[in-house]
Amino acid sequence: MDNKIIIGVDHGNRFIKSSEGIYSSGYVESSTAPVITENLLYYNGKYYSIGGKRVKYHYDKTIDETFFILTLPALAMRLSKEGITSADVILGVGVPLSHFQLKQKFINYFKRDNIHFTYNQKKYQVNIKEVMCFPQAISGYMLHFEKYRGIDFLNLLDFGQVTVDAVKIHQGKPLIDSAISLNWGMLKLVKTIQEQIRKETGIEITEEQIEMTIQGKKSLFFNDRIDKIIETTTITFVNDMLDEL
Repeated sequence: MDNKIIIGVDHGNRFIKSSEGIYSSGYVESSTAPVITENLLYYNGKYYSIGGKRVKYHYDKTIDETFFILTLPALAMRLSKEGITSADVILGVGVPLSHFQLKQKFINYFKRDNIHFTYNQKKYQVNIKEVMCFPQAISGYMLHFEKYRGIDFLNLLDFGQVTVDAVKIHQGKPLIDSAISLNWGMLKLVKTIQEQIRKETGIEITEEQIEMTIQGKKSLFFNDRIDKIIETTTITFVNDMLDEL
């Protein structure tokens, strides 16, 4: 194939991220075409409305087709930007250092030929010819490597939806054996906040409302106490998380 692209995709438990955009790690599957065609993927005889409620947490994202399906919109966005509908793809993916034993499984899972799909009513065909799997967070550290080169020890932290992943950096090199993964991610914070609001007010609020508030955006609440509960619960949670680390 004449067209070739290189693209990195971050398969987060809350969002799929690439240079072309970000969307929720979720979809609604259907055997018939839904009424709304925006962000609609058609693959292997089924329709997938991309976005909305996230899928359940997967320690190993290769156990089913979920995260392969969620990768296709990112590929479509890139091809659309390039003005092409077919290409050979070099795909970069990442896993936490504490999960790096899954590297080869990720490579085998994504490496496929003759993939046909439709996204936003446009047909695409790609061959994923090469998959490169990297340890997450290390790439972010490398952007600032020179700044920290002379420091003996650093703790590198990656805050995710489900886990906080940490690894020690000694004289510029990650100590792989020190990598840990703790269940202190954003999802635990959100659930803690929801439970506290439920206890104090009897009100149920959504994950999206909490995320907006934590980001400093205005979310509509019918009880003025809710903003304060979110703030104080978040501070307590972060302090407890740091104690655990």
